[in-house]
Amino acid sequence: MKKKLIGMTLVLVLLVLAGCSPKTMQPVPLAVIDDANRIGFVDSDGTFLIEPIFDAQFGPNLLYLGLSGFSQGRAAVPVDGLWGYIDLSGDMVIEPAFEQGTPFSQGLAAVRQGEMWGYIDRAGQWIVEPVYDYAYPFAEGLAAVVYEGEFGYINREGNMKIEPRFQYAYGFDGTLARVVMDDRTGLVNKDGQLVVEPQYDYIGKFSNGLAMVRDDGFSGYLNRDGDLFIGLDYDRGNDFSDGLALVTRGDERYFIHRDGHRFIDLEGEAWSFSEGRAVVEKDGQWGFVNKEGLLTIEYQYERAGSFKSGLAPVMEQGLWGFIDKSGNWVVEPQFSEVINHQDGIGLGVRESRIHLVDRKGNVSEESFKMVNLVPFLDIGVAEFVTMLDFY
Repeated sequence: MKKKLIGMTLVLVLLVLAGCSPKTMQPVPLAVIDDANRIGFVDSDGTFLIEPIFDAQFGPNLLYLGLSGFSQGRAAVPVDGLWGYIDLSGDMVIEPAFEQGTPFSQGLAAVRQGEMWGYIDRAGQWIVEPVYDYAYPFAEGLAAVVYEGEFGYINREGNMKIEPRFQYAYGFDGTLARVVMDDRTGLVNKDGQLVVEPQYDYIGKFSNGLAMVRDDGFSGYLNRDGDLFIGLDYDRGNDFSDGLALVTRGDERYFIHRDGHRFIDLEGEAWSFSEGRAVVEKDGQWGFVNKEGLLTIEYQYERAGSFKSGLAPVMEQGLWGFIDKSGNWVVEPQFSEVINHQDGIGLGVRESRIHLVDRKGNVSEESFKMVNLVPFLDIGVAEFVTMLDFY
């Protein structure tokens, strides 16, 4: 049921995931991999704050470096085949003793010792002994765990709050979590009661109070009471963002309001709204509209991505740069790939090397083989680890 992000380019990651919430890891210090295949941590201009001395031992998934992202003042790092944790000064505060480490969430980190998973606190003490086939990060006070091949949920004291009975289970989002039984998806509450019986092919994350659902090739939207608030009327639906959702019905593509009424008709492709603007396409050229459907930046770009921190990536003559909401260039086109800004930092690729780019257009002299993309995607720690598909 999970989807791996393997071999995705920076641009594709940007276009698929940018604009989601909530934010997860802090961007700085940012984990990077140098030419010697070592992990270090840099500041916003690419200067090393923590020297690259840690082994890089990751698979082909571009997001794996996120395992070493800083979260709650700790970063998991591999040393001689085992994982430990450093603090923001680079000091090893939890000695390498685990076969796998993951980022801290709500004060605890899921780690693997031998073949089993448990949880440690920020001092490295076991809070939940390693007795699970797999353990996911905590979200909303509960964590999904796998015991004897089935998913359930424990609390931060290690007590089983929802008995293992699911084929798969996601992290809690507010008071609800998505669960899978017999290849069908439903919603469970913190008491273990099924608010929505597993009956859909897919249920997305809640956004603006609604979650996109798919069944038998059609999309609609559930509310948090589990009601089908907007019926399965669309061939394709996107998550709500800025109070609007992009949908497709037959040959028509348009935005709808949260009450389901049709609002902005489109002539071509589009991306969801972000910061009050949506990327739209017409006759192979891209521009931007506001939430009234008015064109604010003319159709003129070869490609474009969503606004984030006041900037949007756009392509001109085969190269990417960044513009502001008035359409002025802030970073001239110069990159083969980009990912948009988070807390003043963006990324740009030149000649297969990744540079850091600030909001004023300054490009780092240092460049890297790989950087931690997770802080730029605005996804929670639990959702990020789910993407890696360990189990």
